Amino acid sequence: MIASVLRQFPHTHEGRANTLRVMLGFIISLNYYDIYYAGNTQAIPEMARIRPDIAILPIDGDGTLTVSEAAEVVRDMHPRWVIPSNWGSDPGGASRFDVEDFKRSVANLAEVVVLPQHK
Repeated sequence: MIASVLRQFPHTHEGRANTLRVMLGFIISLNYYDIYYAGNTQAIPEMARIRPDIAILPIDGDGTLTVSEAAEVVRDMHPRWVIPSNWGSDPGGASRFDVEDFKRSVANLAEVVVLPQHK
């Protein structure tokens, strides 16, 4: 089963006020595991009600969660495993150092699984 977590709110983008930003994540239930894929989102109140086994969270802070915000989401969600995403591919995005900072931030809360980056 796949369910979505959708949130729209007004914001200003490139000088244009009152545009809608859509935050869309997915909860995927597979073989008795619930996986939350946050996509390119920021923290939204609905995240605190999700209790996934695995959470995939962006950490680049480019319109998405920062390292500290992602750590706060982990504190709220209580996943068993967490996979940081949106790092290592964009020169201005999150780096391996950010991943290590995230790992330290959630060390007592969840096991961090770092997937290999494509070169």
